[in-house]
Amino acid sequence: TSRSALEQVAVVADATLPPDGTWSPAPAPVPAWKHRGVRHRYECPLRWADLDVLGHVNNVRYVDYLQEARSALLRACLHAAGVERQEGVGYVVVRHEVTFLAPLLFRSTSVLIDSWVTEIRGASFTLDHEIFHEAEDGSRVVYVRARTVLAPFSLESGLPRRMDDAARAALAPYAEEGER
Repeated sequence: TSRSALEQVAVVADATLPPDGTWSPAPAPVPAWKHRGVRHRYECPLRWADLDVLGHVNNVRYVDYLQEARSALLRACLHAAGVERQEGVGYVVVRHEVTFLAPLLFRSTSVLIDSWVTEIRGASFTLDHEIFHEAEDGSRVVYVRARTVLAPFSLESGLPRRMDDAARAALAPYAEEGER
């Protein structure tokens, strides 16, 4: 017996055809970023001065972009939680991890940066970031994935301090599920 093309595909896919003989492939998977929790999105303009001799954004500039996005996220956290910025209190970067995935060439449209909280500890918290362009169809070109660990810091004493309840509450809405 010969098999129809549809039956051959079902065999290769280790699937069985329904009794009516119709079969359609499973819907395309939804990109992972569409399943995630609340993320802060920052639109970062590209600047001509950000380019290096190779014509793409210089690797050092990505850290500047992350700083802009991080500042915008922290302002949004405080605003959403109804918390006033405390004088004499800041956050210092403890570590940056930057993975370059594709060269970013100059264009007139802003690059997008999604930032979200992945860990809140007693004296630090971690933000993850993606720098990307998103097409109208929802597809993305991700240029950088990064992780930043920050610690609360007292400007007055010059010493690190513990995360207080207000800071935890302000960060919570941007935490990935299970990371609050």
